[in-house]
Amino acid sequence: MKRRKGIIITTIITIIICFVTVPLGVNYAFRHVAPVDILAARWEASDALNYIATTLAFIGTFFLGLVAWKQNTDLQKIETNMFIANNCCEVFLESIQLKSLNQIACNLDTEHMESIVVEKGIQGCNYGSFQIEICLKRKSGYSTQVRVNEMLIFIGDETTTIPIWTKRYDDTFNKIAITENYNRFNVTVLLKPETKKKIIDHLNDNCKIMIDIKIELVSVSYVSTQVKCRGDFIKSNSDNLENNFKLSGKEPMCFWGGNIVYSEKDVTARITA
Repeated sequence: MKRRKGIIITTIITIIICFVTVPLGVNYAFRHVAPVDILAARWEASDALNYIATTLAFIGTFFLGLVAWKQNTDLQKIETNMFIANNCCEVFLESIQLKSLNQIACNLDTEHMESIVVEKGIQGCNYGSFQIEICLKRKSGYSTQVRVNEMLIFIGDETTTIPIWTKRYDDTFNKIAITENYNRFNVTVLLKPETKKKIIDHLNDNCKIMIDIKIELVSVSYVSTQVKCRGDFIKSNSDNLENNFKLSGKEPMCFWGGNIVYSEKDVTARITA
């Protein structure tokens, strides 16, 4: 209300200056002798009024263009927000599976298409590895590619918990397997050999895993949704050859981290099929 009142007052003052004060000022100037020669008139009163009218027309055109530019910018912002809203994704952690515990990932840049995260403190090629297959329950939107930016994992039982802090290996994305209600993708975790040994020692029937993962989900229109998903899992089978984990009963959480509209060249894969 105050802003609207200020605009009305400013408009009235501008009209008075343009259509009353300026003509009266010109008339007054031409009715009196100039105090110094440099202020003496070299043109007619009509020329002065024409010049002022042209200047005011230029100013008016400039402000009309400024208003049009502002309206166009606002419209583009609304269209961008609608585009993002129609292409963003919402997901929740559903289940995980630990795989390849007896193997070590090699030739990362030529043989691994999946996301790769690295534990802090790894020295050179002295590392262990395993894979996590992550299943996300889709609430809205379809994503075709994913990038895991950070992943915090706690593995253990009632007495001991092993923390693993990891960050992404590179800037590449990998494809997602899509079903009617779920998204699935693999993540290779590179970690210290001693950390991997502790994990294997604690993979028993009482094992619990908490995952806090920051990911980017990219739609077919290259709209990226950044989310942080968190979930607590318990082992769902007693077979040591398969390590499947389901939600422990606590509802998983998801924190929205923003949206980015990428160009096609920004979304690259480590290996192109």
